[in-house]
Amino acid sequence: MPNELSDGECISLLGRYKTPKEIVAHCEAVSRKALQIAESLHSNCRIDRALVKSAALLHDIARTEKNHARTGFNFLLSCGYPCVAEIVLAHHNLEFKDLETLTESTIVFYADKLIYGIYEVTIDERFAISLARCSTPEAYTSHQLQYNQALKAQILINSLTIQQ
Repeated sequence: MPNELSDGECISLLGRYKTPKEIVAHCEAVSRKALQIAESLHSNCRIDRALVKSAALLHDIARTEKNHARTGFNFLLSCGYPCVAEIVLAHHNLEFKDLETLTESTIVFYADKLIYGIYEVTIDERFAISLARCSTPEAYTSHQLQYNQALKAQILINSLTIQQ
């Protein structure tokens, strides 16, 4: 089984899942941003750019479902794409290893936090917007966790970019 899929295969999976057009547009924007980040890294960073691109394109495949990261993971796993599925699962909550060493999951997570809808925003702008939707203590805790992880991912990625 391949680790990544072609753009056409990703679009086909999004269609098969009946992912709404506005979410597909968001996924496309995140995929472009994730690839831009991957391409800005030092050459010694061992990142699978094709995997980053396809996982970012599919990260919100199940966005309309409750616990969409887990639902998308299960769907992609059942389709035979375990590497992509793992990154989709991580796009809301990175593992410790993804904040210590740069991984494809780190890049997709971070790119997703830099795109609101189809527009590029800063981490602070993105989290200020999403804070308004936190209606429970659990949602607020999750929001804070993701914000802190995004800041750590930003530091890690910035330390490995060519523009240093």
